[in-house]
Amino acid sequence: MRDYLGAVLDMIGPGRPDRPEQCDWAEVEDLLGVELPADFKQIAETYAPVTLNHHLTLTRPGTQFFNLAERLPLQIKGLEESDWDGAGVTFRGARPTFGGPDGLIPVASTDRREGAFLVRAANGERWHMAGMVLDGEFVEYEMGFSEWLYRYLVGEDMFGPRSGVFYRGPLMIEDLPKAPGEGTTKRRGPARTI
Repeated sequence: MRDYLGAVLDMIGPGRPDRPEQCDWAEVEDLLGVELPADFKQIAETYAPVTLNHHLTLTRPGTQFFNLAERLPLQIKGLEESDWDGAGVTFRGARPTFGGPDGLIPVASTDRREGAFLVRAANGERWHMAGMVLDGEFVEYEMGFSEWLYRYLVGEDMFGPRSGVFYRGPLMIEDLPKAPGEGTTKRRGPARTI
């Protein structure tokens, strides 16, 4: 089986030069009532807050701006209050639920109105990903975060049909500000053959 975490780390390259030393996941995991997957946490700790290839944004706890611990409760509340029934949107045949050990957990978004969610597999044994276009349906991907992110970065459809975006050459990485007075820093990942 392919090491997707290693492949993602190789493709994106070195982490933020100014990344915080510590990342306390306790607040996020206490809110959700579940421990998040290690690969997701490692990628977020290494790179976030970041936008990859102009579209996909990842956040993390422990920063003043783009703080996952502060954003997550608001995102979950907004998603829970959405009119999924009126829109006819379901996930696994029922009204979608968010947060908690069995709900969809928003972990990434794009500037194209797409959302990426961690979700426990139906049998509860593994983590899966779900992609959603905000005015469309959820699509479940039976893979963990690292594989999902790798496939997204190589241009596969990871938010549903015809959603893939591929940019040739090294990834464009935008290190987003963590606190007041910081700006966005743009850099490129290492050369890649994909």
